[in-house]
Amino acid sequence: MKESVSCASCGGETAHVQLHSAASIELLDALIDGVCLSVVVPMTLAILEHDPMASAGHFEGDLLRGLMEVPGHFWTRHPCLYERYRAAVRRAAVVRRGQPAEESMRFWTAIEHIRPRVDTY
Repeated sequence: MKESVSCASCGGETAHVQLHSAASIELLDALIDGVCLSVVVPMTLAILEHDPMASAGHFEGDLLRGLMEVPGHFWTRHPCLYERYRAAVRRAAVVRRGQPAEESMRFWTAIEHIRPRVDTY
């Protein structure tokens, strides 16, 4: 399935990405590492728009937690993506409100517990 990403305020460029081209775990890794965000963020948002608590295998909602690691300067340059992100956060909050407290709190697992960052020298 292809997703077309276009936004006049984000440069007016249209990118076509294959949603099935990256596994969820690869998306999560890229979000945590801040790699290829202009491609990875729209792909992740497309997944979260269908399931706001989608998981890459660590815990329910880990993809959204990965998006929370995206630096603010990225969102400033991509306001259309930021609005989609905010909508995903709101939808996930509604889902978490209906969960038992212990299950809901897993969402706030420290990102370092998902996958520690590897320093490269």
